[in-house]
Amino acid sequence: MAERDKARRLVELQKEIRQYQTKVDQARLLVQKTFLDYSEAYNTLSLLEAQLEAEWQHQGVSA
Repeated sequence: MAERDKARRLVELQKEIRQYQTKVDQARLLVQKTFLDYSEAYNTLSLLEAQLEAEWQHQGVSA
């Protein structure tokens, strides 16, 4: 009987571990997506800044 209880508890723990692993994987993906979103925004702002600087130089305005 005790062995059956241990086996059942082991199965329950394995299920909990898989659930936590799924949550960790989802969190990791969210962090990666957020990082990529911020990277894209930063790159876009850098490009716009360079374009604005080039336009100012073309018009003879100093930044």
